[in-house]
Amino acid sequence: MLPALKVALHGIAAPEASIRAMQRELAQLSARYPAITGGRFTLANCGPEVVEAHLELLLPRHQVIVNAVATAERSVREVFARAAERLALVACRDPAIAPTERAKAA
Repeated sequence: MLPALKVALHGIAAPEASIRAMQRELAQLSARYPAITGGRFTLANCGPEVVEAHLELLLPRHQVIVNAVATAERSVREVFARAAERLALVACRDPAIAPTERAKAA
């Protein structure tokens, strides 16, 4: 089951594709880090072919906030990749956030 995520899209031409990409990335990230309890995801049009993705993830005693600016599809991938990097750093400091054993083996 995916964590609760509030999604906001502003001026996005094909919102369905962006939402599917976000759901896919969130499913992978939350499978690896089950401590994620919720968050907020915003995708906003910043100009022709330029989109800003903002992701805020909530975890016990922690919060991860990352941004990415690129095309719609690329910004979704980048913001989740940056979140994964930050979560790995948080997990080093807090074992309660550590990835699942199955995810470590992958």
